[in-house]
Formats: sequence, structure tokens, C-alpha cells
Amino acid sequence: MDAFEKVLFYQNKNFDHSWFLMFDKKFFGQIPTWFLKWWEMFGPVPQIWPEPLQDTHRYFSSRFRITSHNSQFPVILHMTARYRIHWISMWNYEINNDLLNREFSVKWWDSLKIDPIISQIHKDFPLPVQRTIAPVIRSQSSLDFIQIAEKSSKELKDLAH
Repeated sequence: MDAFEKVLFYQNKNFDHSWFLMFDKKFFGQIPTWFLKWWEMFGPVPQIWPEPLQDTHRYFSSRFRITSHNSQFPVILHMTARYRIHWISMWNYEINNDLLNREFSVKWWDSLKIDPIISQIHKDFPLPVQRTIAPVIRSQSSLDFIQIAEKSSKELKDLAH
């Protein structure tokens, strides 16, 4: 778990600190609880996404049902893992009161095609179909039945003769 977190602190000889991140296509298991700490530091936020994907995130949030285990994770984590949405995580140095701090940030990966993701989310979570109630049109036979049902037994005997 520590290695998973600290691997992104690696400093190469070019002092380049950008990481292209995405979930493995083979991952379909439960997200481990310890992953939340990593996610909070390196995971994306919806604000970096293009507006159509932000809209889809709001839609996904309203439709996705979370189990008790998964309720401890943000919805964006579920959406990102499920639909393999990529992002870039970076860090730079910042001097603050004579201390050298690491400043983390995330950015959108412009080459990701979002239309297939949006289409798949809407396919996986369709809106409920609104059914209109057709007006009931009574047939002549049902009208005849109602008229007969309203007659007294004497009137019915008279009609039968």
C-alpha cells in the first residue's frame, strides 16, 4: 500500500513530475478502503473535465446506486474506475516560509474521446420510460353491459321475452 502511494513521488533526472493515470481494464473488483487516501491525493476532480462529461457526472451521480461498502468512496471514483476515464496527475515544488512543499494538481487529458463514455453511461443508466395513460374508450358492448346492469330484475325479465 505504501509503495502504491509513494511510486508517484519518484523524481526523474528531468524533474518531470507528470503521471498519466487510468484504471486497468481488467479491474472489476471492490475498491480497497486504503485506496481512498491515494485517490484524495492523486485522483481527478470533475471540475477538470470538459462540460459534457461534467454533465454526465451529474447524471451518473443521480442514477448510480451505491452498496454499503462503496458508499465510503466518492461517486467520481466509481465513474472513473467503471468507465476508465484517464487523467494526468502532477506535482511541483513550492517554497512556503522557507519550507519546500510539494504541490499536487490534476489536469484533463485532452486526447481522451468522451463521446463513447457518455453514450455508454446513458446506455447503462437509462432514464425511466414515461408511459402515457391512454383514455379509456368504451366499446358498444361495454356500454350495453352497463345499461343492462342498471336494470332491475323485472325490467330484465321483460327484455328477455
